[in-house]
Amino acid sequence: MILDAPSFKTLLTPEVALSIVQKEIARRRWPMELSEIRLAYVPYWVFSFDVLAEGPTPSGRAALNAASGELDEFVPQILLKPFKKTKETEEGSEVEPTNVSRSEAEKVAPAKVAATAGIKRDAVAVSALAKYYLPTYYVWVNIPSLGEFKIELDALTGSPNGLEQIPAKEKGWNDSASEALDKMKTPKGWADLAGEAASTAGQGKGPSLLSNKYVVWVGLIVLILVVLFFFNRQGSAVVNCMVGNAYLGAPEYLGLFGDSYLKPAKTLSGQLVVRGSCEYTNKNSNDVTACVRLDVLRDSATIGTNTSCLNVPAGTEVPREKDFEIAFNGSSSVRYRFRSEQTV
Repeated sequence: MILDAPSFKTLLTPEVALSIVQKEIARRRWPMELSEIRLAYVPYWVFSFDVLAEGPTPSGRAALNAASGELDEFVPQILLKPFKKTKETEEGSEVEPTNVSRSEAEKVAPAKVAATAGIKRDAVAVSALAKYYLPTYYVWVNIPSLGEFKIELDALTGSPNGLEQIPAKEKGWNDSASEALDKMKTPKGWADLAGEAASTAGQGKGPSLLSNKYVVWVGLIVLILVVLFFFNRQGSAVVNCMVGNAYLGAPEYLGLFGDSYLKPAKTLSGQLVVRGSCEYTNKNSNDVTACVRLDVLRDSATIGTNTSCLNVPAGTEVPREKDFEIAFNGSSSVRYRFRSEQTV
């Protein structure tokens, strides 16, 4: 099908989109069943705006979802990236209806920006209205005892929306086993597991057949060869992500050493935001799609998250760089940390 406005060539396959959702739900320690996954092209009216005020005039870009009428700050960021544009849709996909016409968008957009910024409608001027379609995966999953949930991921960066409605499950012994297996994927994880084992042995407490920890370790020993075999066979890209220097404060100890806390900026809507970039390399002989989860932490709690994905060609030794952004609600007086974890 040929669209009436530009869209973007999809980068994520349905399998990669599903793996991102599975990983995020697994982090919340829930089993899940896939109900349906669907690719849809969602229409947006992207526009520039100026806030009319004395002195310097604040300006920016935003988008209006032409299907739902909701304001969106993410789509304009997509337009800044060198994603390949196209008007052709993927086979088997669907196109969301344009419920908000251009003339309606010209009236609604200033009101939406004004309401978000807490200013008068007449103080906002909108220009350069243009229509784009964003390819988006809709993933419906069923979680036993919780019900069905709909998760949305754009098919370019894989950033998920809708996960915040799924609470974390209380941790059980089987979850500890799963986390231990995840640790086995990295040298640091192996060191942590070895330290835990040494600590247990040093306490002089022999394992009981009824001990949950004993069951976990037996399971690990049985699975260790399978896990090592799998990860030695499956090639993957290497991703290294860092927050930009403009969003990092001084080291915590005398400004000379220790962790650097985040120094987020503020968006028009009042959210906090940090930006940075990820470098992707792939020394394997086949192309690989790599994804990394990016988190903003307050103490140990995740309060902001995003996902960055990139298709990395085989033999990519010179890193390919991709920018990221994490927006979240919070106070600039609170200390935040950054964490990245490769998921695919």
